[in-house]
Amino acid sequence: MLGSLTGVLFVADALHTQTDHAEQITSRGAHLLLPAKGNQPTLHTQLKTLPWAQIPVGDRTRDRGHGRKETRTVKAVTLHTPGGTPSRKPDRPPGSPGPAPSTAKPAARPPT
Repeated sequence: MLGSLTGVLFVADALHTQTDHAEQITSRGAHLLLPAKGNQPTLHTQLKTLPWAQIPVGDRTRDRGHGRKETRTVKAVTLHTPGGTPSRKPDRPPGSPGPAPSTAKPAARPPT
C-alpha cells in the first residue's frame, strides 16, 4: 500500500498509463510522468489536439539497429483535467464522487 507521495515525481512506463493507476498515484499527491502510446486511444486522441509545434523538445535520440532507424522525441506537457481524469467509468453510480483532481504530467512524443 502506498502512503503519501506529496511532491514526488512518479515516473513509470506505458504499463502504468491506465486510469486506475493514475488515480491511485495522483490521489496521494504525486505528479505523474508517463508515456502515451496508441493503445490508449482516448488519451492519444486528446494529446493529438495539443499544439506540439510550440512545445519544446526535451530530449531526442537517434538509434540504428535491427535493420531500421529510430528517432525518439520527448516533449512533456502538464495537463490539468477539471474534475479528474477525462473518462468516467460507466459502472460508477450516478451522483457518486468522481476521482480526485489530477495533476498528472504525461510525457508524450508527438504522434507520427
